[in-house]
Amino acid sequence: MQQNASSSSASNTNRLMDQPPNYSSYCTGPDQERIKAARFAQVNARLKAAKCLSYEKKIYYLTEYDEIEQASRELLNWVNKNIPDGVGLLPVGFDMEWPFTYRTGPLKTALIQFSFSLNVCYLFQVWKFDTLPQSLIELVRHPKLLLHGNKIKNDLRKLGRDFKEVGDTDPLVARCCDLGSYANRVLNVGENWSMERLVKEFLKTNINKDKAVRMSEWNRILSEEQQIYAAIDVIASQLVFQKIRYLEEKHKTEEEIKVLLLELEKDFEREDREKRNDLDELLVEYERIQMILNKSPPPTPSTQENL
Repeated sequence: MQQNASSSSASNTNRLMDQPPNYSSYCTGPDQERIKAARFAQVNARLKAAKCLSYEKKIYYLTEYDEIEQASRELLNWVNKNIPDGVGLLPVGFDMEWPFTYRTGPLKTALIQFSFSLNVCYLFQVWKFDTLPQSLIELVRHPKLLLHGNKIKNDLRKLGRDFKEVGDTDPLVARCCDLGSYANRVLNVGENWSMERLVKEFLKTNINKDKAVRMSEWNRILSEEQQIYAAIDVIASQLVFQKIRYLEEKHKTEEEIKVLLLELEKDFEREDREKRNDLDELLVEYERIQMILNKSPPPTPSTQENL
């Protein structure tokens, strides 16, 4: 994981996370939007009633090759425009979904999720593609993005197995941020984290991991419940990442304060020693003068009568 950006760089990328690209060209008609919004509201209401994370911001769910190619290209342009060299990496929530059966095991990657911002999620359904759009591959491999997620290294390796054109995933795996490993490093523990535990530990809430949704058919047109589930996964990743990074910066600040106090204490001790040494030297000089005076006392002043 590469996490060497300065605090100012982290602040810059944090601000960008609230400025997602505009995808109005992918919106459906007003009637469909109203129906979809009502269904989303129902799903979120159930999540809130169960005291789980909900998500009421924008979701872009794209299923066609040309749409995904265009959206990825626009995201690339946005990243290149907004992330100049030297400002650090932009944290991006990343996750994947695929169908699973006990007879065949995991099937081909069906859905790729991104969260560049807390205000919008991108769901790219790729299950019917023989190859991924080149712009999507470039987005995943972009050197200015810090992809993060729980068990993300396994996801990236699977993406490379399912779509050979992704190429060597070792550089991706080396550069990404696994949230579990990040949490262990900052908390100085050795836990095996699930997303549920990460959300509980760092966000003090719950995340819906209903098996009926988690193991549903991700290679079909997604329901509103599936879309929100997939969006919450990457939004939770962003929130957890931000919290861990906050704790990391806090620990760094505390350590810096400890070092500063230690240096100040050393300075005080050094000054105290110097003052004591100066005093010792004065006492030695005083004693030397006294010895001289004792050996040769000053003459007695003459009085008026002696004159």
